[in-house]
This record gives sequence, structure tokens and C-alpha cells, in this order.
Amino acid sequence: MQTTLKRREFLRVGVATLAGSSALGLISCGGGGGSGSSPTVPLKLEFWGTTERDKRTRQVVTLFGQSHPNVKITSQFTDFYSYWVKLGTEISGGNEPDLLQMDLSYLAQFIQKGLLLDLTKYIPRSINLSDFDQVLLKGSEDNNTIYGIPLGGNYQAAFYRTDLLAQAGVGDPDPNMTWEEFADYTARISRALGKGVWGTDDGSNNAIIFEVFLRQHGKEMYTTDGQINYSKQDLIDWWTYWDNMRKSGACLPPSLGAGAPTTTTTTPPDSPMINGKSVFHFDWSNLIVAWQKFSPHKLGMAVFPQGPAGSQMGHYFKVSQMMSISSKTKYPDEAASFIDFMINNPGAVKALDIERGIPGSARAQQILKPQLTPVQQEELTYISLAAKYSRPKVVLDPPAAGQVTTLFQLYAGKVAFGQVSISAGVDQFFSDAQKALSQGQKG
Repeated sequence: MQTTLKRREFLRVGVATLAGSSALGLISCGGGGGSGSSPTVPLKLEFWGTTERDKRTRQVVTLFGQSHPNVKITSQFTDFYSYWVKLGTEISGGNEPDLLQMDLSYLAQFIQKGLLLDLTKYIPRSINLSDFDQVLLKGSEDNNTIYGIPLGGNYQAAFYRTDLLAQAGVGDPDPNMTWEEFADYTARISRALGKGVWGTDDGSNNAIIFEVFLRQHGKEMYTTDGQINYSKQDLIDWWTYWDNMRKSGACLPPSLGAGAPTTTTTTPPDSPMINGKSVFHFDWSNLIVAWQKFSPHKLGMAVFPQGPAGSQMGHYFKVSQMMSISSKTKYPDEAASFIDFMINNPGAVKALDIERGIPGSARAQQILKPQLTPVQQEELTYISLAAKYSRPKVVLDPPAAGQVTTLFQLYAGKVAFGQVSISAGVDQFFSDAQKALSQGQKG
């Protein structure tokens, strides 16, 4: 389980912390003197993702260098959780990247601290958004100001091993299946497949699913003023559900599930689903391409279970990630040009594909249609299905939302291992989360 990273520690944590947790990729494009008398413009680009994302991003960096020979881009990537630790170290040392991939859960925090450049004035001068999906773009705004350009959109999704499901003989998942029906369904899968294989990952520590669960009950994760918007009883209900799932054998045991960095922090090769230990895994729809590459067996996609009769739709179309520019960059024009290149250049669009989600540009979507693989076609089909079970999310995650997610995972693990009771774990989580949110509002 990821160690809790307090807000002040986020900006102070040392480089030594990263030595054992980050796997960095590195590439440069361009070169000194490549454009005659034009001075070299160095840009540092950082993002999180898999090796598949790194490969595709490298291709874009190389293409950009061919048309901008005086711009030298150094690109680094790591996993999601190590990314924010690394970024905090760089910010505290005044060595932050010019271009940084941004997530909605951290957007408000970075805006509040003045770390991101206002991109509004670069539109349309440097960044062309004339055919961009306005709903997707709106999801990255704060007070009508744009601090990041969406690189794609996606939905929450349950991936599953079609081969194991066929062996279990329980039929395909019904999109209208309730949470209680899912508990019975996955318990039957576990019994059918026998020792060492479980019906599903343990979702007790997965904030992606918990948010959908809350929205089905008519609640957003946070209030508009940045406070927790659900009750202790809501979380007791959630952790009790998964406690019962563990007891019935429907989901992974603590050593493989909520008590280990697997279901929400792992890369595909280490996943219980890929390794044949669980049938279902919960994630974001755009990641199906990366996960499928590590599985010789076909992966299916399903919406999350539904609430009881009368519940609301819980899924929502999310900005998968944005590309932002540091407010400290010395080269804002060149950085903005690179963002425009990423979302509009045909070669870049083809290289990035839909690995980061469905692109916002209508022209980019048309460019990609002829090259989509069967897995990507499956993703598009799934998005059409998920849209029927969705409604818009209108509340931006507050500063420290990322830290609250880490606390959520921490206490879910403690509960799973029996280190604290469910009620005590909920009390401790609420206490620490409220402190984190209050500190986050202070900056």
C-alpha cells in the first residue's frame, strides 16, 4: 500500500524516495544548431503511463523535432503514483518540467499554488481548438479559465478475462446487474474456477469504483467548496460490502487485493487479472489497449454494477488527462506549439492513437478511424454502452484530492487485513481526510 503523502511532504519529499519507486523513460528530440542561427529551446516533458504510452509519446516528440529542429524535448515517464512524488520533488527544487501531464484530481491544487500557465490566451493563437469537443474541454476548466488541454476522454470500465469467464460457465456480465447480484455472480465464478482464482479484484481501495457507487446514490465525491460529500455510513456500507466479498471468496484475499499495491497502483504485467488470479479488474476504458497487450487471452469490457431500483447513473465521461504548461517555463510559446502539435498534427494523432482516450478533436477522430484495431473498436463500442449509464460530473476535485485518495487506499488496506475495524477505519480516514482537505485549502 502506498505510504500516505501529506501535502507538505508532497513538496519536500527527497529524490531518494524515487530511487526505488520510479521507472523512467528518457528521449530527446531536436539538437543544438539544427536551425542555423536559431538558439536551441530546451523543453522538459513529463507524464505518467505505461511503456505503451511512452513509446507513442516518443514518436510524437520525434515528429515534432523534425519540424521544429531548434526545440529539444527531453521526455520522462513513470507510473501514476510515483509521478506525483517526483513532480513534488522537482517543484520544491525549482526544476519542474515545462510540459506536464495533469489529472483532474490534482488540477485544483496546482491552480491554487499558481503552478500552471493560463492557456486561454494561447487559444487560438497557438492552440487550435476550433473542432474540439466542448463538453470535454469544459471538464478541464476552472472559472472559465483553461489550464490544461484534454488529451482524451474515457469512462470507468470493468475489464475481464473472457477465457476464465467461459470456463466458469456463468455467462457474460449483464450491464443491469446490481451490486448484490455482482457479489453472487463473482462468488459463483470463484467456486467454478477453484482454488487460486477469484471472481474479481478487491475494489474496497479503488476510488474509481467508489465514486461511481456514490453517484448512483445521488452524491458526488466532494462538495463545491471542497469538502467530503458523503457520510461515514456510506463508507461503512462500501467497506462492509467488500468485507463480505472477501469472506465469501468472491474477491481476492488481502495479500493480493486491498492490502497490496495491485488493483490500483500496479502495471499490467503484475495484475492478478493478467496473471489469472482474478477475472475482473476495474480501471479506465482507454487502458484496455495497454492491458490487452499483456494478455494472450481476450479481455472483455463491462460497465460497473448498478445501484438498486431507483438509483441514478454513476458513470461519467472523464478527461483522461490533460497537457499543461508550467507557469515557470521560459518557453511558453514553444510549449503551446507542442500541445497543438499533439492534438492536431495528423502524424501525432496517428502515433498517439486512442491510448489516452478518445481525442477531443473531430478531425483527429476521423483521422484515426481507418487504423483502429479490434481492441480499439471494442473500446468505442464500450463507450457507446457506458454513455447509457452515465451523467455529467460537475464538481471539480479540490486541492488535496490526490492525498485523500491515498488515505482511502491506506485505510482500506488496514481494514482488509483486520488491523482496524471497519468503523474505526472509517473514523480515522475521515479525520485524516478532513485535515488534508483543510490544509489543501490553505495552500
